Amino acid sequence: MRYLPLVLMLTAGCASTLANTTSAVADRHILPATLRGSDATLGCAAGEALSAIMGGFGGHSANAAQTNIVPMLAAGICLEQDIWQAEFRRLRAHRAGEVEEATDARIEEQRLHRLAAARYLASYDLVVDTWGLPAADGQCPTLRHERDEFYYLMGLCAGMMASIHNSKAQGAAGDTGHLPPTILRASTCVDDQEWWGVPLALRAAISTALPGQATVDAWKMFDDAASIGEAAGVRLAGAFLVQAAANTGDDARRADSLRRFAASLATPADPRWAMLDDVGRMLAMHESDVLWTEAEGHRTPYGELGRLPSTAEAALPDAGDLLEGLDL
Repeated sequence: MRYLPLVLMLTAGCASTLANTTSAVADRHILPATLRGSDATLGCAAGEALSAIMGGFGGHSANAAQTNIVPMLAAGICLEQDIWQAEFRRLRAHRAGEVEEATDARIEEQRLHRLAAARYLASYDLVVDTWGLPAADGQCPTLRHERDEFYYLMGLCAGMMASIHNSKAQGAAGDTGHLPPTILRASTCVDDQEWWGVPLALRAAISTALPGQATVDAWKMFDDAASIGEAAGVRLAGAFLVQAAANTGDDARRADSLRRFAASLATPADPRWAMLDDVGRMLAMHESDVLWTEAEGHRTPYGELGRLPSTAEAALPDAGDLLEGLDL
């Protein structure tokens, strides 16, 4: 027994060394390679696996906890596909008048929304634990490297997604009402141009969601953010624009933003961030699929992102009218 303290100390030291080594390998090799891949589904699967490993090391290494920000975000993205399958099942059942099937699909959606919110919230909390949030005087946390800025921004995106999913899970993941205004302030701590317009898009999305904040200025911010992302070949901001238009019930703007997103795909993705660009494509495709499923009972026809179902197209004003009165 007298050697037990020494054994425990050596064991803890080994765990810390292993955690730091694993984190370094993930930071320098695994995550960059994953982000270069253009298959977001494969990337989210890698995130699920890596998040379990990094989470196990989190108590032994601050580096491992930081590294787990992106895998936890990716683990949340994995659940999006499951949520969408339940959503489409509900929409088709509703069209067919199948009450029990629609109810069951809705319950499945809510359960998955809760789990997604918890995963996204874990990613956001790691950012707060590592760097903190802007001070009361607006002073931003110290982000020393590009890696820090990237992780910080991804954590803010995770926080926004946590808030959205938790609202759809009826608050089952806890109180997230403080997240939108907090993220709005924190998003000013990373550069809009450098990070594909995403910080600006976060502020625009939150402005459209908060009561009384859906102003022309917010949509102008979205337009600017989407333009930055389109030029950079990382179209997350454009996807957030599509989502915001759908969430605010603006069918005309949703249709216009879907057409715009589809047209932007002519610009090649930035190979360094190809997976994030594909995540943007997935998010935009989901909103298109919802539109098609509601109108026709099936998803967007293959290769036709940007084309609207005829029933939805007929209900929209002329494209020229969509921007009338906006100072864009």
